Amino acid sequence: MKRKQKVEIVVETDRSGPLSWLRRFAEKCLEAEKLERKGCLLIVLVDNTKIKEINRQFFNRDRSTDVIAFSYDENEESWGEIVISVDQAEQQARDYDVSFKNELARLTVHGILHLAGYKDNTADLKSEMHQKEDEYLTKFHELTD
Repeated sequence: MKRKQKVEIVVETDRSGPLSWLRRFAEKCLEAEKLERKGCLLIVLVDNTKIKEINRQFFNRDRSTDVIAFSYDENEESWGEIVISVDQAEQQARDYDVSFKNELARLTVHGILHLAGYKDNTADLKSEMHQKEDEYLTKFHELTD
């Protein structure tokens, strides 16, 4: 019997490219954060329209965003979900002068850190989270270069 992946990627947009590297990157980040749970983590890649819809439905914010993380009951087949806007990732990659792959990895680890309990609602917490993102991007750079 084939073991179910710890990370499953669902693509709801046509602009994502090959993604086997992203699954491996996410699994390494999960292991580093000691987020070993039953079931899998879903990473869902969407466009701005879809993430705006999700942001409105769950957070009453009528705007697009780059990443949203949901934590589910541990006995579920999927224990968490990270929704990433590919449109936002492309724009932010241009804005920050990084590759799309690098920005997609940053948004993925950002979602994982939220699921691990990190917050970013103050300047200090945001800085701490950004440093942790940089740490994982550096540590697993062979997957994101």
